[in-house]
Amino acid sequence: MERSFPDENGITNEQLLALIAPDYEWKDPPETAYHLWEWFHELSAARHYDDGRPKAITFADIKAWSELTGEKPDPWEVATLRAMDDAYVGATLTCMSKRAAKQSE
Repeated sequence: MERSFPDENGITNEQLLALIAPDYEWKDPPETAYHLWEWFHELSAARHYDDGRPKAITFADIKAWSELTGEKPDPWEVATLRAMDDAYVGATLTCMSKRAAKQSE
């Protein structure tokens, strides 16, 4: 599973995780949820940014992605994708804040 693809800010998932939770031991998602991880990465790859800050994936983004790919996520899958995105955006903003604080020292 790809965990090292950098986002627009050059931050990989592994770097982000190391900053936010340095003691976390990476585990691949269970096979039954692997498709959510893949879908999230597809959606995130088309993410919009505002001044270098990631914007949340919207319901409209998910709908457009669904129409373009033919994927038909169930409501619980949409909720899971949104929760994954909330965690990603929050962690990325925390990482950016920590990086800015280190640079200003």
